[in-house]
Amino acid sequence: VVIVDDGSADGTKKVAFDFVRKYTVENVRVILLGRNHGKGEAIRKGMLHSRGELLLMLDADGATKVNDLEKLENQICAVAKRELGNLSASDSSSRISDIPIAAFGSRAHLEEKALAAVKFC
Repeated sequence: VVIVDDGSADGTKKVAFDFVRKYTVENVRVILLGRNHGKGEAIRKGMLHSRGELLLMLDADGATKVNDLEKLENQICAVAKRELGNLSASDSSSRISDIPIAAFGSRAHLEEKALAAVKFC
């Protein structure tokens, strides 16, 4: 897990370091940007400091549900294996991360909730 604090003043830093203490620095990494650089830069820095075969970006607001994470991973792996099969069979060192794959989600499932929460005075 990589937590990027983009200069927030809401206690994110304390929560992030509490996670490091609980789950160790091997499992949770914290990046402090100091001042707000914008969401795009925070995502970029987080991805550049990540490690692993598959990377997943989630906002801390909990809007994205990860219940179907296994399904997403299976689909990405299926696409990667198909693409790896198209590569030379002699290169057995190829990994999923060698294939440029991106999956994008939507917050459309929140639209009804957001519309229902709006009040006009």
